[in-house]
Amino acid sequence: MRIASRFRPAAPLLALHEVETLARRVEEVVENVEQVILGKREVIEQTLIALLVQGHVLFEDIPGVG
Repeated sequence: MRIASRFRPAAPLLALHEVETLARRVEEVVENVEQVILGKREVIEQTLIALLVQGHVLFEDIPGVG
C-alpha cells in the first residue's frame, strides 16, 4: 500500500530496566530545569516529552516572564 510506506517503522520496544532508567533520567532533567523555571512543572514535562518524540513546542505566557 502506498499510504503505509510514508510512515517510519516503529522503534523497537525497550526492556523494563531501560524504561525505568529513562524515567529516572527524565525526572532528573525535570527537577534540574525546575530549579530555574519556577512553578511550571507541567510545562517542563510537556516540553521534555515533545523534545523526546522530536515534536514541536510553542511557548506562550504573559509578557515579562520569558
